[in-house]
Amino acid sequence: MSDHPADTTQNRFRATVAGGLAFLSFGLLAGLVIYITGVEDPAAASVKGVFPEKVIAQREANLEEVTAAQAALVDEAKIEAAMQSVISGATKEKPSEAAVPGSPTDLKNQAAAAAEAAAKKAAEEEASAKGTDPKPDETGEPE
Repeated sequence: MSDHPADTTQNRFRATVAGGLAFLSFGLLAGLVIYITGVEDPAAASVKGVFPEKVIAQREANLEEVTAAQAALVDEAKIEAAMQSVISGATKEKPSEAAVPGSPTDLKNQAAAAAEAAAKKAAEEEASAKGTDPKPDETGEPE
């Protein structure tokens, strides 16, 4: 706590309560204003009979016209062909060749790599003892 004389737990409590009351009063005031102004969904207004029957009938006719025009733009055969091409183009995911460190597969891979490295090293040592180079030249034949 600071050394200011007005900085007490009682003053902090009062400030917290005052802030909470201000927040709640703002919420109540906002709710009251929304309730009084009557903000509503326009679709709900047509159900309640706020619009005349002529306007409702015109809107329904417009909706039917637009729905029919949009349906005429969509060719179901093309959609079905596109869906089939997407489905046939989807390939099965290949399994990963990466092994989890310490897993049996990883241990087998390490053992195989170690055996291969040991065999390669033994072949190089044997070739160097004979005096031949085990590494092929550009033609693929040993020198």
